[in-house]
Amino acid sequence: MAPKSHTHAKHGNVLVTTCVALFALVSLATLAVNETLAYSAKAKLQNAVDAAALAGISAFRDGGDASTAIGRAQVVGEEFDLRGATKLTVEIDESDIEIGFFDFATDAFVEVPGQETAPAVRVAITMRDDPVPGNTGALRLFFPGVMEALMGSSEARITSDATAVVRPRDIVILQDITRSFIEDFEYAREADLAFVERLARSDGGLGDRVGVVTFGREAYRSVELTALANGYEEVTDFLGFEMAVCQDASSQSGPNGINCRGSGTADGIDAAVEMFEDSSSMVSDRVLVLVTDGRPCHLELGLPDAVETGEALALEAAQRAADLDINIFVVEFSEPTPGSTHLCLQPNEDFNLELAEGYGFGVTTDDPIELEGKLAQVAKKLPVRLVD
Repeated sequence: MAPKSHTHAKHGNVLVTTCVALFALVSLATLAVNETLAYSAKAKLQNAVDAAALAGISAFRDGGDASTAIGRAQVVGEEFDLRGATKLTVEIDESDIEIGFFDFATDAFVEVPGQETAPAVRVAITMRDDPVPGNTGALRLFFPGVMEALMGSSEARITSDATAVVRPRDIVILQDITRSFIEDFEYAREADLAFVERLARSDGGLGDRVGVVTFGREAYRSVELTALANGYEEVTDFLGFEMAVCQDASSQSGPNGINCRGSGTADGIDAAVEMFEDSSSMVSDRVLVLVTDGRPCHLELGLPDAVETGEALALEAAQRAADLDINIFVVEFSEPTPGSTHLCLQPNEDFNLELAEGYGFGVTTDDPIELEGKLAQVAKKLPVRLVD
């Protein structure tokens, strides 16, 4: 009897094996493609909620209310899309936005303010269901039939959230009152007053505090950190009426007992640090704003040691402040003192700008009228931030 042929059976097995392998290959490819798609969408959605939270909290920094914050967050969210050719805009519903507070002691978003809290906006979006007004919609996956068979769903629900805060700031104005500033001191005074007014007008109700340290050869804690919400006049009265400039560089007892024999920038920075350490909260950003017109100078040492020592000590003081998370801005008036060649009375903008630390920066001008504008630049750069 002739043996039976297994050719057809073998062909059938090969076909089944090929189909299984092909389905497995397609499944793996589909999973890889959709994983990449989901990862990209997640990253884009996170960018959208980050931007929306920052836009929302900026409304409070600008003096707005909750409805303004919600409106800003929604507008910014709509500027983002989550796909390339198939555009899927981010729709943020009011229910996706929470207005409350961030508790720095517990690192948590809370509804009720406490001792260590700051105003906060939280935005949380889940891509789900079909896209309709106020709903971004679920992410539709490639090869939906395959994904339905593998995962039981042809769409991905993706969630992203972000919390942004208006972190109150403790700001110390470190004002140079040495004799070299005598000709242009009133411009510095007006610039300081405009800076404080700008802070109080837009931010004073959010917990910002301002203190003033003045320095000749020595530093003086002239105004302790004072909440602008209720202490604005105390700060501006000192700046506008009581703050005085040295009239004689040889005097050890100038106006209000000020030591006028030189310029002690390091002493000023150290006095500001002490002020922060004595009363600053963990909630607050700590900001030092130095307004100066020249280089540190310890006259009792004689030249050139007077300048070299003063600069070295100032750089060390700035580094100590930076190590304590104090951000230093420097506004320097760089015009030389008319008719003087004295080393201590010459500007040194490269050195002064080196003192900037943290998110601070240095700016310089040789026009005293521009001092107010330079301080306005500082005010604009004091940031809101994401905390989660």
